[in-house]
Amino acid sequence: MRRTGKCCLCGKVKDLSFEHVPPRNSYNYRDSVFERIDFMDWIKEKGTWKKRQKIRGGLGAFTLCIRCNSLGARYAREYKEWVNKAINILKGNNNREWLGILTDIYPVRFLKEVALMFCSLNGPQFADKNPNVRDFIMSKDGSQLPPEITIYMYLNTSKFITRTGITALIQFEKPSKVYVVSEYNFPPFGFAMYIGNAKYDKLTDITWFDEYGYDEKVEVPFQLPILERNVPFPADYRTSLEIEYDRIKNQVEEFKNNKYINKL
Repeated sequence: MRRTGKCCLCGKVKDLSFEHVPPRNSYNYRDSVFERIDFMDWIKEKGTWKKRQKIRGGLGAFTLCIRCNSLGARYAREYKEWVNKAINILKGNNNREWLGILTDIYPVRFLKEVALMFCSLNGPQFADKNPNVRDFIMSKDGSQLPPEITIYMYLNTSKFITRTGITALIQFEKPSKVYVVSEYNFPPFGFAMYIGNAKYDKLTDITWFDEYGYDEKVEVPFQLPILERNVPFPADYRTSLEIEYDRIKNQVEEFKNNKYINKL
């Protein structure tokens, strides 16, 4: 099945094929069944997952032309190898961090697949506005991500899959900061792409993978946080227990404020 539209990678109007995000061979099978909830429905239902729809056929959309989809297949094979390594790492691991060495990997192929998934997630306008990202994905060697793009990674143990297009994220700590971020997670990985100045200590920066050549097979010492995603807001990695603690804390503060107002 195909549809005509603008390819999210090359930017040309062509027949589009269905692009699985993440790749189909990474446990995003055609016969998979997922449950979906719209963000606004989640808000209306007060942060619960009541209003859900079943999705069959794997997660993805008609985002890439046939040529670009075939190009991505080269990177998808490497992504699958990383998925299998990550699953083994997480087995019986109850820590909040993994430190070890990844062997027999092609770092740049993996990074190209991650960047391609962000292109599909954010629509054709993203590659149009960031042509260096397009060049990095489409060229086999010699191209790097632009300096304003930073891609972070973590190991993900959540049962929830979240996808956030390009969003402004405000942190109210002093001094306050504004970040522009796109994020998605699908176990066993989660990724966040920041545009502009970014430094996020909770996650592991993998942008430097673009320094390797396409055929450069290496072993890399690696440190990855093991995080959860339980709410659809970007950069929120609280556990279920932490979310419940914050909810009760907010209720207590609200009760105190109401009691004070009533006295006035």
